[in-house]
Amino acid sequence: MQPFLRLAHASFGYPETTVLRNVSLSLPSGSFTLLLGDNGAGKTTFLRTLCGLLPLRAGKMDFSSASQPNQERRKIGLLEQNAAPDSLYLFSGHEVALSGLRLARPWWRRISFADRQRVAALLRQLAPDFFRQPFSRLSGGQQQRILLARALAMQSELLVLDEPVSALDAAAAVQVRSVLRQQHQAGLTILLATHEPDFWAENATHTLTLHHGSAVLAQISAAHA
Repeated sequence: MQPFLRLAHASFGYPETTVLRNVSLSLPSGSFTLLLGDNGAGKTTFLRTLCGLLPLRAGKMDFSSASQPNQERRKIGLLEQNAAPDSLYLFSGHEVALSGLRLARPWWRRISFADRQRVAALLRQLAPDFFRQPFSRLSGGQQQRILLARALAMQSELLVLDEPVSALDAAAAVQVRSVLRQQHQAGLTILLATHEPDFWAENATHTLTLHHGSAVLAQISAAHA
C-alpha cells in the first residue's frame, strides 16, 4: 500500500512538555491501524496533532491522497472521545449527522438527494431508533453514534477515532465495529485509539504503539493489508 501519512523526526506535545519525540514512520493508505499505549502515552495528543488541533512541535508531517495530493487535513475526519458539541444541541440527530457534509465542502455547494440518502443509510445502521430525536436529549453513547455518522458523512480519506465505543453497550459496540469494517473495506483509511485491541482484531491491519515517548508501527494482518 502507498503511504497516506509520513512523519520524519516528528515531535508531539505542548509548549511546556514534549510527549513524543523523533517519530519517523509511514502510515499506509487503506490501512486500519490501532493506536495503542498506556494512559498518558500521548495517544490523544498524537491524534489531535494529526488533525491540526495542536501544532507539530518539531520535524515534518506530510499527507498525500489519491484525489488531492498534499491537501493535508481537508481530507481528515475526527471523532474525539466523549465529543458533544454544544452548538449542535438544538438540532436533531439527523441534522447533526448532515452537518458533516457542510463541514466537508464549500458553503455554496448544496446537499444533494444522493448525499441525504447516504447519510440516512449510515444512521439506519448506527442509530436506527433515535436519530430523529433532539441531540441534546440523547445519552452519551447515542450522541457518540450520531457523531460517528457525522464523521463518516464527511467522506474523509482518513478517519481518526479516539475510543469510539467507550460509551456504548456491547451490542452497539459490535454494530459500530461492523460499520467501520465496511467503510474500511470500501477504501477508508482508519486510525483508531483503543485500550481494547482484541475487540478490534478482526478489523485491524496494523498497530501503532506509543511507549516511553516513542512510536512503533507494525503490520499485524497481511491478509487485510
